[in-house]
Amino acid sequence: MMKISVIGSGAMGCLFGSLLSVKNDVVIIGRNKNTVDFINNHGITINSSEKFYPKAALNGSYYEKSDLAVIMVKAYDTAKALENNKKLIENSQYILTLQNGLGNAENILEFAERDKIFIGTTEHNSSVEKTGYICHGGNGATIIGGLSGSAEKIADVFSECGISAKASNDVFRVIWKKLLLNAAVNAVTAVLGIPTGFIVKNNNVLEICQNLVSEAVKTAESCNLSFSADEIMQSVRNLSLRQPHAFTSMYSDITNNRKTEIDSINGAIVSIAEKNNISVPFNRMITDMIHALEMKGISGI
Repeated sequence: MMKISVIGSGAMGCLFGSLLSVKNDVVIIGRNKNTVDFINNHGITINSSEKFYPKAALNGSYYEKSDLAVIMVKAYDTAKALENNKKLIENSQYILTLQNGLGNAENILEFAERDKIFIGTTEHNSSVEKTGYICHGGNGATIIGGLSGSAEKIADVFSECGISAKASNDVFRVIWKKLLLNAAVNAVTAVLGIPTGFIVKNNNVLEICQNLVSEAVKTAESCNLSFSADEIMQSVRNLSLRQPHAFTSMYSDITNNRKTEIDSINGAIVSIAEKNNISVPFNRMITDMIHALEMKGISGI
């Protein structure tokens, strides 16, 4: 059994905090007092039937020694969450991020030593139905690797809780592969207002995804990472078929007038492409469209 703190009480934080609590001592760290109180008093319900009872605490109020701290906040909130929970990070043996996009490990390096940090990706998908109630829209592999150490122990802990996980010695490639998939899917579903299952049903949507992937693969090549655009597109189709009724987190953010992680996904591709003189008009356009939708939501139009 591990003592685990999950920083982030949104959909993914509650999902992983719940699943890990089956065989571990888990505390979910959140910034919303109503959410924290609800979890402590009523637990978390997944897919209307499965009940879990992890503990919960407010940001900055919990800093007991942990075997593992899992960062599950939105990418744009990482630095703030780490600062608010600085003492907890210092008291944690290992730090793991399963967040979307690029740059998360670099943020954590400002608060923890390299040999404590692990990064990874997950194919699990979830959304918040209401406080304390999570919809687990789809699952899949969770891949974890250390910046300098083996992730076998952490992967085993996840697998023991029913979260299919494996350790990787080339986790940065894994992060980029997930980035390419997210770049093809997340913003497209948010702009069009569609579930992932619609992608494979419509050739126009598939063509948009193909253009986004082609640009992203060229950008990856400028970072000395080689990927097959055809293989990434097959992953897009597989995801669409495997999770036909799932909605991406970016779709949920736009629908609920929240800031998105676009700058860590398609926006990150645009930034890297600019530095390497690569033209990425489709990624630039969809990044601009998401920013426009964010502003539309904020202004209440």
